Amino acid sequence: MVLGIIVSAVGDELVIAHPGGHTSLATALTVLGGPALFLVGHAMFKRAVFGYVPVNRVAAVAALAALGLLALVAPPLVISTAGMLVVWAVAIWDSVLFRRLQVAA
Repeated sequence: MVLGIIVSAVGDELVIAHPGGHTSLATALTVLGGPALFLVGHAMFKRAVFGYVPVNRVAAVAALAALGLLALVAPPLVISTAGMLVVWAVAIWDSVLFRRLQVAA
């Protein structure tokens, strides 16, 4: 998870330096790969502690991989925003699930 945070920070720096124009391979890999590494690490943590891999983490990593195709035509700021929305979706999914579990208890 820590590696994902570090790679994401590098991606953020690359996007801040060049938000428009062509998205380089390095920018696309760091902007989308950082969150993917974090989510994979968190899924591994959940697997080790709770014995299951959350399906939303797997779906989010697949969505981030699919966004790699968007990097061929979109500027870095768009790629970064799309990646952020995927991570937000995971957070919202977890929040809704947690609230449902609280109500059921």
